[in-house]
Amino acid sequence: MNGIEGLYNQENFFAEWKMQKTKTEKVKWLKEMKDLKIKSPEMFKDLRINLTQFDALIKEWESKRPFGKLKDQIKAREIAEKKGDE
Repeated sequence: MNGIEGLYNQENFFAEWKMQKTKTEKVKWLKEMKDLKIKSPEMFKDLRINLTQFDALIKEWESKRPFGKLKDQIKAREIAEKKGDE
């Protein structure tokens, strides 16, 4: 496990997340966190994240363009809103 030891809360979970600089590091870390959640769920008692959410994050970060579809949807909505204002 990388970085901070102990119970995970939102603050130290995201602090460790920020230490992961590449997609590969992020995927590896998410998989480690998922395994830790399975083996030691008490480590995550102060953080609301379930195994399904870990799976979704892992799948997204393993994709060629993480969150690309979501970013495209947001951009399209912003363009549509801008056209509506004109």
